[in-house]
Amino acid sequence: MKTRNILFTSLSVLMSLGSCTKETIVKEEYNPNISVYGLWKVSGTNEFNYKFLHFQNSKNVIGYSENGGFKSTYNTNFVPYPEQLIADLKNYGSSTIFNYKVSNDTIRIMDGNKLFLTAVKSTSTEINDWVTPVSISESISGLFGTEDYMGGIGFDGTNILVPTYDDNKIHSVSPVSKTIVSTLTTAAGSLNTVEYDGTQYWSPRNGWSTVTRIKISDGSTLGTSVDIGGAWIYGAAYLSATQMALYANNGNTFYMYNPTTNAVAFSKKVDNIYFRDMAAYNSKVYVVTGNKIFKMDPAGFVPEKTYELSNYSGSNLNGIASAGGGVFWLFDSQTKELMKVTLP
Repeated sequence: MKTRNILFTSLSVLMSLGSCTKETIVKEEYNPNISVYGLWKVSGTNEFNYKFLHFQNSKNVIGYSENGGFKSTYNTNFVPYPEQLIADLKNYGSSTIFNYKVSNDTIRIMDGNKLFLTAVKSTSTEINDWVTPVSISESISGLFGTEDYMGGIGFDGTNILVPTYDDNKIHSVSPVSKTIVSTLTTAAGSLNTVEYDGTQYWSPRNGWSTVTRIKISDGSTLGTSVDIGGAWIYGAAYLSATQMALYANNGNTFYMYNPTTNAVAFSKKVDNIYFRDMAAYNSKVYVVTGNKIFKMDPAGFVPEKTYELSNYSGSNLNGIASAGGGVFWLFDSQTKELMKVTLP
C-alpha cells in the first residue's frame, strides 16, 4: 500500500459514508482520476455470487448477483479513492477497505492480500432487464393480530385464502370488501399455506413432509400425499391435476408432485436462498422471498424473471397467490398485511 493512501484510510474510517470533511475534499481534488467508476462485469466465480458491479458517480454501488439463475441486486454507499474504496460489498452491515487496480479495461479488487474479484468494463444493456421493479397498488390490513403465526396464502377464484397456523383455520378474505367473509376450521393443524384445485384445499403443514387434502364444506381431512422428501414445506402452487409445485425449507429444495399418481416427479435443490410461498399462473410458477418475486418455468424450476417491490420497505414476503390476469396478492408475515401487485 502506498504511503499517501494510509492517510486516506484513517480519515475515511472515521467518517460516515456519504459525508465529507474538508480534508476529504482536498484529497479528492488532489487525486481526481478515480478509475473505479462505471459498470463492471465480473469474471469467474466469487463467494458473493456477483455478476456485475456498478460504481456510480453518486457514490452508490449496485451489486448484481445471481445464484442458480435467481437474480437480485444489492445497494450500498461507497467512498472512492484512486487506488482504494470503502464499501460494504460483503453485505456485513459495515464497510471494508479494498484496494483495486485498473489496467486497460480490467479491474482487480483486493480484500487485504486476497483477490476479491476480477471484472471487465461492461455496458448497461447487459443489466437492463436484470430486476424489474413493480409497485403495490393496494393493501388490506388490520384483519389479523400481530401475534398470529401466518405464512403462505391461496386464492379460490373469488377470495384470498389466509390460513392461521395456531388455530387451524382458513380465512376467506374478500379483495372487494377487504373483510373476512368466512372462516373454516380444519381438522389439520399447523397450516403453512393453502392451495385450491377447484374442489378441495391442499395444505402443507409445518414440520411435515406431506401435503394434506382438506374438504371445503367441513374442514375434515381427505388424505395426505406421499412423503415428498423434505419436511417444512412452506410453498405450494397448484398447476394441474398432474402438477403441483412444492418448496421444502428443509434442504432448500423444489419438488414437482403429481396429485393424480401421488408421486414426486422430480426435484431441484437451490443453495443459499431461503424461499417461501408459491403461486401458479399461466403455466408458470411464482415464488417469493424477501422483497422479490421470481417467475419460474416449472419444467426444471428454471428462473425466467425477477421482480422487486419498489414501494415495499419490508422483507417478510411469506405469501403469494394468483388472482388471474397477472394480478397477485402478497402477504407480509410480520405486519399481517395483504398487498396487491400486477406483474407485467
